[in-house]
Amino acid sequence: MALPSLLKHVQVLEQSGLVRSEKIGRVRTCSIEPRALEATEAWLHRHISDWQKRLDRLEAHVERMMRKK
Repeated sequence: MALPSLLKHVQVLEQSGLVRSEKIGRVRTCSIEPRALEATEAWLHRHISDWQKRLDRLEAHVERMMRKK
């Protein structure tokens, strides 16, 4: 990955609040923002639960269709 592309990715992560970066001279140091990750984790868990329920219903439907054959 080229440096300009990497910097664009870091910038997006900074804008979302997931990471913080600091440039000193030629060195850029990035660090993860734990609180932002906690909020992201909570969001993921809510959506994972919803998708798991949907996939369970799909699996039950497919099993019913297979039994009808």
